[in-house]
Amino acid sequence: MEERRHRRSEAVIEAIRLQLETCEEDFELDSMILVDDHGMIFGRGKAKEGADEALAAFAPLLYEAEQVEGGELTRSLTRAAPELRGRSIKVRRLEISGEVVFLCGTRTGGAPSPESFDRAEAGLRRILV
Repeated sequence: MEERRHRRSEAVIEAIRLQLETCEEDFELDSMILVDDHGMIFGRGKAKEGADEALAAFAPLLYEAEQVEGGELTRSLTRAAPELRGRSIKVRRLEISGEVVFLCGTRTGGAPSPESFDRAEAGLRRILV
C-alpha cells in the first residue's frame, strides 16, 4: 500500500509545521498558524515572522470579534502589520484535548476556504490527540 503522506515527522512541532505548510501550499494560503488562547504561536507553516506574530497576538480577539463585528479590530491589526493589508483573514476556534487553540489563515485574492481549515484541523487532531 502506498503511503499517502510524503512529508511527516514523529516530532510534534515539526509535524504541525508540515501539516500547516502543506495546507498553505494546497490551498494557496499566505500563511496558516496555530495559536494558544493567549495569542502565542506554537505552530506555523512557512515562517513569516512579523505578520504571523501580529496575527497571533490578535487571534483570540479576532475570533470573538468575528462573532459580533470585526471591522475596527481588523483595521488595528493591519496598522500593526501593514503586510496583512489586502489579505483575507479567517480564525477558527478549536478545542483539542481540553485546550482552546485558534487556527488562523490568511489569503490574498479571496478568503481562506473552509476546506483548508477542515484539512488542517483534521491533521492537527491526528498529531495532537
